[in-house]
Amino acid sequence: MLMLLVTLASAGCLRSTTFQCEENTECGTGGMCEADGLCSVASSGCTSGREYGPNSGGKSGDCVGGSGGEAGMEMPGEAGGEPAPMGCRADYVALANSGPRAHRYLLVNVTGTWSVQRDFCVANMGFLAFPDGTNLANAQLEHDALRTLAADGAWVGVNDIVTEGQYRTSLNMPASASTQALMNLGGNPNPADCMFINTTTLNHTNCGDDRKAVCECVP
Repeated sequence: MLMLLVTLASAGCLRSTTFQCEENTECGTGGMCEADGLCSVASSGCTSGREYGPNSGGKSGDCVGGSGGEAGMEMPGEAGGEPAPMGCRADYVALANSGPRAHRYLLVNVTGTWSVQRDFCVANMGFLAFPDGTNLANAQLEHDALRTLAADGAWVGVNDIVTEGQYRTSLNMPASASTQALMNLGGNPNPADCMFINTTTLNHTNCGDDRKAVCECVP
């Protein structure tokens, strides 16, 4: 009987190992508060570039978005390479004068953080859009088409969350030279790690800002 009481008393003292956040500042240096209220940290082994932190209960150590590593995406190894064909839903549309890649796009009018919009696009059979091409002129065409669709301020799928100054796309591929040529990188303090459309260029800001976005797919 005594052992039972001791066991019950000990169980009552156990604390939950799951911490619920509301803002990025609650997750420590480099941490982000994800849409499900759990903190994440940078991880080069995850497709999303993020994994759940140690106080995330059963999700601790899991990749945000559920995919682990680039292999799960079956992407080619070259920087800026095209993703494997994935098909497009009927609500994705072609954009006029968007360059030779002939991808399709879906406007996301509801605002959200960079990670929220990235996960939304994955859940809707796409990825967070980013301008690219075999040269700067083609990348600029796609950038301008995205701007026409979503206007200035919309998120694009480029960040340097994992390693400062090393930009990767929403497909966890290194950003190509054409994409990086569009970036206005003057003064890039942490945590301004995520890119958005800013007139004719891409600029960086806090990944926790709420912004519109565009999802992209490969027909």
